[in-house]
Amino acid sequence: MESKRKCSTCKEPKPLTPEFFHRRSNRKSGFQSNCIECSHKRARKWERDNAERKREATKLRRNGVSVLAERRAEREQYEREIDMVA
Repeated sequence: MESKRKCSTCKEPKPLTPEFFHRRSNRKSGFQSNCIECSHKRARKWERDNAERKREATKLRRNGVSVLAERRAEREQYEREIDMVA
């Protein structure tokens, strides 16, 4: 018998398979708590709400710059500026 899981977002019960839920190795069940459909909706909403941020990240990646490294450098610069003021 196939086990089911209720999506934490849409609350619909769906079969607990890779067809309906993304895998997540650090979860006891091995799957995410929200269904693939809701995951995709959430990702599209984030992309709409953060269009400029996404464009900047894409531009940096295309130029061979790690987005995380860039943010880390900005944070370190900010912390140095704060230390100068204090």
